[in-house]
Amino acid sequence: MKEFIKKLSLFTLCLVTLLIGFHVLVSSLNLYPYTWGNPLYQEKLVDLEKHGNVNTYFIGSSHFYRQIIPDQFDLAVNKKSYNLGVQGLATPENYYLLENLLDAGTVTDATIFLALSDLQSIAPKNFYTSRSTYFINTKILKESLAIISNETNFSFLTKSFRTFSFLGNYLYNTLGLAGLRAYLRKADDVESSFLKSRGFLALDDDVSDEVQNRATSFKNELDRFNSRVEKTKRSYSNFEPNSTKYNRPHIDYLNSLIKKAGELGNDLVFIITPRKDNYSNVLNLAAALPKNSVIDLANPIKYPEFYAFENSFDIGHLNKKGAIIFTEALAKEYLKIKNL
Repeated sequence: MKEFIKKLSLFTLCLVTLLIGFHVLVSSLNLYPYTWGNPLYQEKLVDLEKHGNVNTYFIGSSHFYRQIIPDQFDLAVNKKSYNLGVQGLATPENYYLLENLLDAGTVTDATIFLALSDLQSIAPKNFYTSRSTYFINTKILKESLAIISNETNFSFLTKSFRTFSFLGNYLYNTLGLAGLRAYLRKADDVESSFLKSRGFLALDDDVSDEVQNRATSFKNELDRFNSRVEKTKRSYSNFEPNSTKYNRPHIDYLNSLIKKAGELGNDLVFIITPRKDNYSNVLNLAAALPKNSVIDLANPIKYPEFYAFENSFDIGHLNKKGAIIFTEALAKEYLKIKNL
């Protein structure tokens, strides 16, 4: 028995060493880009290179991808922008992508809009997938664990689960298992209709069955949607800046991103988008950031049009008509906070 355990331990050690070696080798040879777990974002970067003189970038989730129209925004603020939004792009994946974009050194003297949200948990169904692991490097893990441990709204069980999920996916990434799967498998097919509009694709124009079914089912979700709107109204009505509730590691990380972007002459602006489920943490983050670096478009009291049925596609998103209104408001608020 002892001999068996000894051999098993030796085999495990060799396997782990081999996997780590594979990960280091592939990373050093740049056999796949830093975006390897997010094929749609990678496709957008490729398309971005075809557009000269871009000086404005949008990095966020489907709330950017489906709701910010570069052509319309550019006419209003005299810029040339590209929408790098991708569905499901949450915090801290967006931080990872931003830092790598800045590290490339090709984005200078530009305006970068980044979605502002609290740290998102990794759903169990997404554990150990390429999309949920590729961005969790040592820095992201360290920052994420610090944010989790300092979150005053989380219970002990919530903190424990989120810590476990980040640690598990980090180890999976570090051992090279996710990268090995990505390297061996056939590349995913990605939506390419965004090529016509510099990264923007309205949900109305997405012909996939999954998307169109969401529009159909929205009429059956109106009670849940109205409850979400009322919850958001209460969050804004009852909100008072409270430094004791600030998540200092998260705020420090955001300020470090502002500084890093600024070192290359870039202006980093955060956007709070409408129709999300919870805003309590986000409002505290926004209150601690420089006033001219945050655009808040989520308040249903101030912006009821972003919650109107006629401007809705599904419970969480605007339709094309709503996207036009949203982009107009974004441009107006940007000019306002920058005194332009």
